Amino acid sequence: MSSGMISVSSQAGGAGISGIVTQILSTILGLAITIAFVLVQMTATKYISQVIDMFLRWKVNLLPVALFIFSLIFVNSVNTGASDTVSLILLLISVISLVPYFYALFGFLKSENLVDRMGEETVRALERGNRKKALDEILKLNKMSKSAIQRMKNEVPLRSADLVRDIMVRYIDLKKGMPAEWFRIDSSDFPGSPPEAIDEINRNRTWLEVKVFQEFAVIFNLILSSWYKLRDVLTGILIAARTVGCKAQEAGDGHVVDLMVKFFNTFARLALNNSDRTVLYNIFYQYRLFAESLLSKNDGLSRRIARHIGYYGTLAEKLGQEYVLETSLYDIMMLVQAACGKKAANHAVLLEDFLGMYDDAGKSGNDKLVFKLEKRYLMLAGFYILKNERSFADLIKRKLQTAGPRIKELEAQIMKEKDPDFWEVTDRIINFDYVDSAQKEGIRKFMAELES
Repeated sequence: MSSGMISVSSQAGGAGISGIVTQILSTILGLAITIAFVLVQMTATKYISQVIDMFLRWKVNLLPVALFIFSLIFVNSVNTGASDTVSLILLLISVISLVPYFYALFGFLKSENLVDRMGEETVRALERGNRKKALDEILKLNKMSKSAIQRMKNEVPLRSADLVRDIMVRYIDLKKGMPAEWFRIDSSDFPGSPPEAIDEINRNRTWLEVKVFQEFAVIFNLILSSWYKLRDVLTGILIAARTVGCKAQEAGDGHVVDLMVKFFNTFARLALNNSDRTVLYNIFYQYRLFAESLLSKNDGLSRRIARHIGYYGTLAEKLGQEYVLETSLYDIMMLVQAACGKKAANHAVLLEDFLGMYDDAGKSGNDKLVFKLEKRYLMLAGFYILKNERSFADLIKRKLQTAGPRIKELEAQIMKEKDPDFWEVTDRIINFDYVDSAQKEGIRKFMAELES
C-alpha cells in the first residue's frame, strides 16, 4: 500500500517537473525567436530587406532551435523520476546555448559582416557562372551602401567599394572562361537604354562592368548632392575604377579600360555640376595615376587622359571653380615627368600637347591660364635639366622666350617655397609649387640660359 503511494507520488512529481521544464523551454524558445526576429527586422529596416533572407539561410539558427526541440521531446516522452535530473540538465544547457547564439547573432548583424557575406556570395556566384545571383548580390551591396550614405555612415559604403573592386578584379580573370551566353543581354537588362547601347555592350562583353559602375555613378552623385559629403567613399570609388582599369589593361581587355576612362570623365562631370573642387582634385589625382600605369602599355590612351584632365581643369576655371585648373596642370606636368622617367614612347607627344596648351591660351586671351602654364613649364624645365634631358628643356625655352619679365616673378615664387606640404589640411596634402633643392638648381640653370 505504502510502496504504491510512493510510486504514484513519484510519478506525479516527475510529471510536475517535466511540465514545468516544458513550459520554461517553450517560453524561452519563443522569447529567443521573437528577440532574434526583432533584431533582424531592425537591421533590415536600417539597411535592406534582404537581410531577413540572409538570416533565414543562416545555418547557425538550426543549433539552438534543434537543441530546444530535442529537449522538449525528451522531457515530454520520458516521465520517470530518473529523468528529472536529465530534464533539468537539458534545460540548463538549452538556456546557456542562447548566450553564444546571440553573441554570434550580433556578429552576424554587424554591417561590415553583412557586406563581407554578400561579397563572398558574389564571388561564389561568379565562379559558378550564376549571372542572376552575382548581379543580385552586387546590387544588394550597392543598395546597402546607399542606405548607409543616407544615414551619413561611411563604414558600409567604404567596405562595399573595396569589396566590389576586388570582385571586379577577380571577375576579369574569370571572364576568359565564361560561356558566350554569359555576355548576352537585351533591353530588359538595361531598361531605357537605346538599342545602340545594348549592341555596344554585347560587342564589348561589358554588361557587368557597366552595371557595377553605373551604380557607382549613382552613389557618387548621391554623395555629391548631399550636404554631408562622404568624400572618402568617393575616393574609394575612384580607386576601384583605377584598379579595375589597370587589371583590365594587364588582361588585355581594352574595352574595359576604355569604359573606366568614360566613367572617370563621368565622375569629373558630376563633380563639376555640383561645384565640388575637392572631389575634382582627387579625381585628377587618381586619373593621373591611371594614366601613369598605362605609359608604355597604352600610349594613346594615356595621352587622351592627359587631354581630358586639361579639358576638365579649363572648364572648371570657366565655371568659376578656382584652383581646379592649377591642379589639373600640375597633374599633367607630373604625368609628363613620369613618361620621361619611364622612357615612354609617347613622352614627346605628351610634352607637345602640354606645350600646345600655351598657344591655345594665348590665342584665346586667357592670361590667367598662360601664367599658370608658365609656372609649370618652368618647374618642368628644371626637371629636364636635372635629368640631363637638354632637348626637351630647349623646347620649353623656345616657348618661354616671349614670356617677358613675369618669368622672374614665377621663379621667385618657386624658389621661396620651402615646405613640401601645403600649409592647410587638404586631401592632396602636397604643395603644388614646391620642388626640391636639386630641381631648384635646375631651374636656376635654365633661367640663366633663358636670359642669355
